[in-house]
Amino acid sequence: MFEVLLSNKFCSLQFKGDNNFFEYGIRDSEKSINFSYPAFEIDGKTEQVRINHWRKPVLIEKNRNGINEYLLKGISSNSGILMNFHVCISDESPIIRFSYELHSELSCWITKNSLSDNNAYFGVNLTGFDNFKEVRLSEFIPLPHTSYISDSETVNSWYENSNPKIGPMFIASEKNNSFFISYEHDLQFPERSLHFQLNQVNNKEVQAIANNSLHNQVISRGDSFETVWFEMGGVNGAEEMLAAEHMTFIVKCMEKPILKTVRA
Repeated sequence: MFEVLLSNKFCSLQFKGDNNFFEYGIRDSEKSINFSYPAFEIDGKTEQVRINHWRKPVLIEKNRNGINEYLLKGISSNSGILMNFHVCISDESPIIRFSYELHSELSCWITKNSLSDNNAYFGVNLTGFDNFKEVRLSEFIPLPHTSYISDSETVNSWYENSNPKIGPMFIASEKNNSFFISYEHDLQFPERSLHFQLNQVNNKEVQAIANNSLHNQVISRGDSFETVWFEMGGVNGAEEMLAAEHMTFIVKCMEKPILKTVRA
C-alpha cells in the first residue's frame, strides 16, 4: 500500500488507504481533520467506497499562478470501484480544491430506489471544533431585488434534529484553528443540489440530493460518475484570517491560464 502525501508550508493532505478517506492537516498547529469515505447506492444497495490502495500521484497540469493539479488513482478491492481523485494545490495557500470520478472494472449502476439520491460524497469529522457557521453566497432578497451573502451560527438543536444546511460553505472554528469546507455551484437559494447533513454532533456530512445522479446511471471503465469541485482549507488562527486566505486564493490562484499540461 502506497501512502500519498501532498503538502506545502501551510497544510498537508494524506491518503493512507486505512479507515479514513483522507486527512487534511494544518501545519502551524498540527491540527488534523479526517474525512470519511463516500457512500453510494450501487445496484440498489448503499455501500461505502473504501479505497484500499492509492497509486503515486501524477502531475497533470501546472499553472502560472502556482497551482498544480495532481491525479491520484485508487482502487477498492471489495467492490471493484476505481477512483480518479483530482487535487489542486498551491505552494502559497492553505486552500485545496478537489473532485473525483468513480469508474468500475465491471459495469454497475448508481440507483435511486427511494426516488431520491442516497449518495454521500464524504463525511468530515470536526471533533474539537466548537463554533460552526453556514454561509450562503446567493440568498435573494426581494425588496432590493438582489442577492446577498448571508451566514448563520449553528445551534445544538440543528444537530439533534439532523437539520440539513445548504451552504455552500460550512465553517468550523475553535480557540486556535479555523477550517472550512465548501462546494462550487451556480444555484440560487433555496435551490440545492447538495447540502451539509448534520446528523451527528461534531460530524458534518456533505450529502448529494436532488439531481446529482440519474436512476440506473452506469459506471464502468468508460463511463464515470463525476462529483462537483469542492474546496477546503484551514489556518492556525481566527475565521477572519481564513476568509483572507480564501479570498487571496480566489483572486491570485484561480484566474490565470494554464502554463503547461502534463499527460498522465
